[in-house]
Parts: sequence; C-alpha cells; structure tokens
Amino acid sequence: MEGRLPRIGAGGVQAGIVELETQATRIAEFQPGMISGLLQTSEYAREFLHLACGPLSYGQDEDEIDRMVAKRMHRQQVLYQPAKRVQVVMLEGALRARVVSVPTLIGQLDRLLAVIGLPALDLGIIPVEAAVPVFPLSGFRLYDDLVIVESIVGEQQLAEADDVARYEKYLELLRDAASTGTEAAAVIRRSPESLR
Repeated sequence: MEGRLPRIGAGGVQAGIVELETQATRIAEFQPGMISGLLQTSEYAREFLHLACGPLSYGQDEDEIDRMVAKRMHRQQVLYQPAKRVQVVMLEGALRARVVSVPTLIGQLDRLLAVIGLPALDLGIIPVEAAVPVFPLSGFRLYDDLVIVESIVGEQQLAEADDVARYEKYLELLRDAASTGTEAAAVIRRSPESLR
C-alpha cells in the first residue's frame, strides 16, 4: 500500500487515515474499549477527543478537534461504498465504556443499530459471556498490507508480511468469537440498560 500515516499533528494523522481508507479494498479493525472511529457519531468523537490523553494534551486546540471530528465523519463515506469491505470487531465492553457521557453513548448505540445492515459493513460484537481468543490489550486496524496498532500515546505501523499475517489471524479468531447480524444487534440493544 502506498500511503502511510504522516506524523504532522492530529489533523495530519486523520488525513493520512482518509488516504489509507481510500486506497484500501479492505479495512478491518478490532476495538476492545471504544467505538471504532468509522462508526462514531460526531458527539461521541468530540467528547472522546476531549479525554485527558487526547489531542489537547499534545498542544492541539479546539479548532483542531473540530477538524478531526469533521475528518472522522468524512471517513465514514467508505461504509456506503459497495466495493469496500469494512470489518469491525469490538468487545461488548466498548459499548458500555463511559469514555463519553451516557446520553452520547446511548445515541452512539442507536447509530450502531442504524448501520449494522449496511452491505459494506461486517460488524461483530464479542459478548461479555463469550471467550476472548486473543489478548485484548489494544486496538488495531488492517489496511490490506499494513497494520496499525494503537496505544495511549500513539500508533505503531507494521508492514512486514509476517506481522500482517499474524494480525490477520488475530482478527479472524476475534471475528469467529463475535456475534454478528441480528445477534450483534441484540447485544447492542441490551447495553443501554446497563448504563441507566
């Protein structure tokens, strides 16, 4: 894959992600504790980006957060492109993690229910009662031949074939453990009750 994430501020990283997602035929992601950026509402994204470890802690300002939210919303166009394959697997805990306010999280769950049937999207939720086959230490994304592993202080890019194959296998194991379709919708629907 041609594109790699630039390291020019938070907005530059978002622009690099847009480029990767435009070029990739398949986008796959695992998130253990948050909603995927490709599925976030603008409210969720804005509150999430205001967390203590977010862009403000790296010297960014409110204007930069506005640009990041706008880019994140723009990125979601890939969900409506039939030629794209978008796979997202999350732990059920990501649906309940109070990294945003409860009303924002409930709105986010409604958004997940609205997009779950999109042809380009394969959304899987690993229920709390299911066995998790891979250490859920961090989120990661796959773009064809590139892996991006997330951490609280940044992202690591892996492009070696062995590394990519290893993460492909991890995603496959996680996807096999996940509920999808109507079963995933049922997991999403039960989450608001735990937030009240």
